[in-house]
Amino acid sequence: MGAADVDRYHAAGWWGNLTVSDLVSSHAVTRGDAHAFVTPADVTTWADYDRAADRVAGALLAAGVRPADRVAVVLPDGAEVHEVFVGAERAGAVVVGIGARAGEREVAHLVGRTGASLAVTDRDDVPVARRLSLAQAFDGPALDRPALASGPRLGPDDLFLLNSTSGTTGLPKCVMHTQNRWFYFHQLAVEAG
Repeated sequence: MGAADVDRYHAAGWWGNLTVSDLVSSHAVTRGDAHAFVTPADVTTWADYDRAADRVAGALLAAGVRPADRVAVVLPDGAEVHEVFVGAERAGAVVVGIGARAGEREVAHLVGRTGASLAVTDRDDVPVARRLSLAQAFDGPALDRPALASGPRLGPDDLFLLNSTSGTTGLPKCVMHTQNRWFYFHQLAVEAG
């Protein structure tokens, strides 16, 4: 996608200037006690989500993650995976989303293909130089929000996620997403639903 396409999508009002992190922070302030995620076992509020993402960002930065580093996330679906994605955004990292049911060969292929140097996972078969367990990811140091905001950060038109196909007929392939692209496809799915 070229710069002209990005400009056209902004001009048409399809894309905006907010990131997922911006929206989570805004919701934490305006409706902090409202439900962000509900599962049979737990409820996560917007304020909980925001604090958890801060802890993850702090843990990633303490582990040496630098802007644009690739961080593999191999977790089951639930509030935690979304909190890790937003925490990675706040740390300036690009998420490599790997399905929790991916096999060892698929995981190794995706880590190698994307250059992920750190993983947030409880699996021990993810071939990376550095790893944070889920517990370690949520045990990050307190963040200095103003310092974090003034540092390098991902914008809504920057690459933020390398998602993968299922690899049904071969090894998985990566799909690049910006947050604006992600938001737009979400809107299409909601309208079609």
